[in-house]
Amino acid sequence: MSLLEMVRGFYESQGFQITLKDQTFLVAENRLYGDEIDEVCVWLLTSDLRKDKNIISLEEEYLSRFRGAIKKHPGAKLRLLVDTAEGLTQEFRSKAYNECKVRIQLPVQFFDTPFSWEVAEGTASAIKALSESAKNHEKRRVHQPYIKDSAPDFSGIDLVSDMMRELESSLDDDKPFIWFIIAPAGQGKSFCFESLFSKIYDQFQQSKKRTALFPRPLPLLSSHLKEAAGPNVKGLIDAFIRTEFSANLRREYFNWLIDNRLGILMLDGLDEVISKDSNFIEYLEDRITSPYSKPAIIISMRDSLFETCDDLKDFINDYTDHIEIYSLKRWEGNEKRAHAWIKLENRFPKKEDKDTSTVQKYLKIIYSSPILNKLSSTPFYADLLTDLFKDNIISFSSTPALTEEYLINLTIEREYEKDMINKDIFPPTAYREWLEEIAIENFKTRGIYLKDLKDLAELSICLVDRKINENEKHNLISSLLMAPFFKKNESSGKIELTHELISDYLVGERLVKDFFKNTTAFAHLLSQKPLPPDSIALSVLLSGLQAKINELAALPCQEKFTSDGVRNIIQILLKSGEGYKAIKEGLISLEGTNLQGLTFRQEDLRNVSFRAADLTNTIFDNCNLQNARFEGAIIRATIFKSNSNDFLKNAKFGDCEHFQSATFNNQFIDEYDEFIDFIRKQTGEQIKTDGLCPSARQLMILFRKFIHPDGQARRHSLDRRGVLRGKKEKAAESPEKFLQAAIDFGFLLEEEKGKQIKRSQGEKYGEMVSFIKNQTTSSSISSLLDSLCRIPNCRHVPHKNK
Repeated sequence: MSLLEMVRGFYESQGFQITLKDQTFLVAENRLYGDEIDEVCVWLLTSDLRKDKNIISLEEEYLSRFRGAIKKHPGAKLRLLVDTAEGLTQEFRSKAYNECKVRIQLPVQFFDTPFSWEVAEGTASAIKALSESAKNHEKRRVHQPYIKDSAPDFSGIDLVSDMMRELESSLDDDKPFIWFIIAPAGQGKSFCFESLFSKIYDQFQQSKKRTALFPRPLPLLSSHLKEAAGPNVKGLIDAFIRTEFSANLRREYFNWLIDNRLGILMLDGLDEVISKDSNFIEYLEDRITSPYSKPAIIISMRDSLFETCDDLKDFINDYTDHIEIYSLKRWEGNEKRAHAWIKLENRFPKKEDKDTSTVQKYLKIIYSSPILNKLSSTPFYADLLTDLFKDNIISFSSTPALTEEYLINLTIEREYEKDMINKDIFPPTAYREWLEEIAIENFKTRGIYLKDLKDLAELSICLVDRKINENEKHNLISSLLMAPFFKKNESSGKIELTHELISDYLVGERLVKDFFKNTTAFAHLLSQKPLPPDSIALSVLLSGLQAKINELAALPCQEKFTSDGVRNIIQILLKSGEGYKAIKEGLISLEGTNLQGLTFRQEDLRNVSFRAADLTNTIFDNCNLQNARFEGAIIRATIFKSNSNDFLKNAKFGDCEHFQSATFNNQFIDEYDEFIDFIRKQTGEQIKTDGLCPSARQLMILFRKFIHPDGQARRHSLDRRGVLRGKKEKAAESPEKFLQAAIDFGFLLEEEKGKQIKRSQGEKYGEMVSFIKNQTTSSSISSLLDSLCRIPNCRHVPHKNK
């Protein structure tokens, strides 16, 4: 994009009407109130325009143009944009400013709008708070190891330093990119985010001083939601503009900065917006697909949401070439040692330093206990452990069973020590039981409102062993509400437990109790939502039910579970050798189950049936899958890794009617015919299937935008570009033609001047479901396919037509 085009886009994004006079001059006009007009005249004088020309004559020409504009455009702001001020005479600069009031600016000055706190130092700002926090933490920040999806065998030492290097090299490439920073609770992703922001911001400021272009970081934070009209991306951006910029700007300008890589969009702590705002994914897509767009976007989020957000998965699969995923690893020896030094000696060790006696003692305690060693791999717990060590609560000779249970009890005990709560009135067991109820409500509803928390505090009276007076009742309720266990979620406005790890632990404990006392309650609670792979709740369940693995595996045959509930059970089984045995013995069926994102690792799965299972993002890592059954399974971004050449020998895949994409030992396949040929070679089976024709597969891709492969409704409407996004069958007509045909035949409806596409209701919807789920074609679907299919006399879906 030329400099002139950038200037034009810059003003158009702020609502100005542009009149292009010539290739070096434009006028931007914006009507304000009545006849009042905000007018700007902009000239360009680049080094190319000055090349091989007499600079004195050229400067006189521009001064003459300035004087003419003053007469023709009285009251207008006058700007001269240059790519370098080098070569301009001092006399020209002086006359331009003093006589003509023309401001000579470089691109970094012209296009940038400062933050409000840069202009007025005392201004309150979420970004200012982020910057100050980053500077305070940077001196004590431990390097954070990570892995990248694009290079799974590579392990990085420090995410922040490496991302900065990659960012600086990537900025030279016009290719749009989105980077995800993924981590479980307590692993330090927000610390990495604020450190990364600080380094980008420092680089931006240093570049600006040198008059060089470097994108300004634009961090959208949960704290901005307090000023937003609603928990959505548009309200969030509007709140950011209103509270952070020093000028009154439009949302279009914010987007223009990002699209032209003059701003780096950064998001942290916005899981609720990502999961609940249907326009969030469309917003990302708008940034990637806008004309001449080259956005740089960094999103920090919890792994639990990343693994379970279907729309985000679709987006990532559709735009794989533009996306990188960085997953934070747990701390190991080097990180634990560095952390011990900074916490206990108040500095990092130098290369020649040997551990002090204090550090040695602490590390010896940590490494001597498997539990402490595991806990210290998470920064949240590592901080707590060093604090306990300094308080002499843990020692080599007397180390408690330091688990989440111990930490909860310790925090409760400190409340009693501060005389916040009377132990005689509200004993620790009652406090513990009350916290568990809070955790369960938090788990079910993703936080609870303050009013509901107050109601639960009042119900705590039921746990008191003796009769208490009104004053004691008031003090108890007030103390519970002020407990250090609670925090407000800025996104939702709800109250949550201070840390997800503690909440998960309490949920896991309740699930174990329910399993032994009330399996119906167990099934209901476990079915609330999918648990992330490294959830504390899963670990608690595995520990508490280790001796009851077979009974757990058989429970879906006795109680009613949702697909998420069954998936959670399977996750527990996959963490146990006995669990794999239960799967092989058929105590639990994997057929038709939701196995999205699960990893089967180094196990013998011969003869196991995965028929009709959802294997989206499922990983089979060095498993023996000989004679396994995959007929009807959803194979989408499914990964097969093995060092053996015959790990799929005699496996059955059927027609592969739900195939979308798969990776075999780093070989990515998303073409149906290529997949069929590959499976034939791997399994040794002579697959005799015509499968779906290319047109039927393209229609399947379109309908799957609205319906899940199992026939369940996915969404009611979608932006037109989202409908057309994704895989295109090579031997079929374009997605645009299939969309128009689906509209003409009444399966989809067009609204809002072609922007929104809705699925039909009633009979047509039922036909879509049958086509997706069972590959059966109604007369209308057959007619639609006949109108587009390039194959003469094609049956489209052999032997399955109604």
